[in-house]
Amino acid sequence: MKSFIFLAALGFGVSAVAEEALQFQAELNQKQAYQLYEYLNVPARPEPDGRRLVKRTDNVECAKTSFYPGDFEYSCSVSLSVDEAGKLVP
Repeated sequence: MKSFIFLAALGFGVSAVAEEALQFQAELNQKQAYQLYEYLNVPARPEPDGRRLVKRTDNVECAKTSFYPGDFEYSCSVSLSVDEAGKLVP
């Protein structure tokens, strides 16, 4: 639930799809992606091309892409599933 509260606090648009469990997916804008990238308490791992640093958790993947020194683009995708009782599904 902490993830939901954080996402709601930042005002992320989240869409729900009904299946066995509710699935929430969101693509974030630059400001939201930057905030979530900085919030994640996991190490950033460089990709082989050396331009991207990626932070991954079970439900979130954020990337910081460098185009030139000091010029970065942030992107994040969030995917959460909730069962009928409202508990997160791994």
